[in-house]
Amino acid sequence: MEKISWENDIIGKMASVKNATEDIAAIKERLEYLREQIENENISWDEIHELQSLAKYIEPGDVVLLEWAGVPEFPEDESEEEKGEEFK
Repeated sequence: MEKISWENDIIGKMASVKNATEDIAAIKERLEYLREQIENENISWDEIHELQSLAKYIEPGDVVLLEWAGVPEFPEDESEEEKGEEFK
């Protein structure tokens, strides 16, 4: 018996979700490897570039990886004066 098209769509979406979940797990694993390279002071320029490309997957509170990925601490549109205003 041939599957109805909506069944094929559901099966395709389920496979897609499974692949996305596996992809996220692989990215998290790679980020941990890159963290180890940073801690061991053994990270290469290629790995830094890779880390920058994975920046959107880094947890917001992960200061080490965010710093090494070159993610700015403050939004770009905020001037230096505006940053200091909150402390006056």
